[in-house]
Amino acid sequence: MNKIILGFFIILLIPMASFAEQDVTFTASYQEFAVVSTATGKVSKSDPFISVVLDQYTMRVNKNYKFPVNVLRYKIGIAFQKPNGEWDIARWSDAVDENIVMLPGQTKLIENYKTVIPIDGLLSLKGYWLVLAVETRINGTNGYTYAHSNKGLF
Repeated sequence: MNKIILGFFIILLIPMASFAEQDVTFTASYQEFAVVSTATGKVSKSDPFISVVLDQYTMRVNKNYKFPVNVLRYKIGIAFQKPNGEWDIARWSDAVDENIVMLPGQTKLIENYKTVIPIDGLLSLKGYWLVLAVETRINGTNGYTYAHSNKGLF
């Protein structure tokens, strides 16, 4: 009888333990972005949030870029693939204001960045991944550059 009860509790705990904490790596698939981000850290789920802790995060201005880049802010979102093949963001974390000017080839290290992303109302996170977005202003025009975690993180 004790083995049956123990087995039952183990079965209940497996889903909770399987998402206790996972490593996450963000990379930019397009190296010609004005700002290329790379980051490593941990992600964990605790309803109604996903917590992301980046132990190291670098943003680097492309050395071949012709203009200084004003890095306005950065944030992390939960991405999904739409039926037409494009990707979109289901939810964002709060943005962190940076507002610094970086020159071509310059790198900035950001340590110990922590954020949460609300997931209430999302029935399943299967097939989602994380996106690190950096908002920039270059020559008076605002835009975004992105780095992605692996798909199927959740």
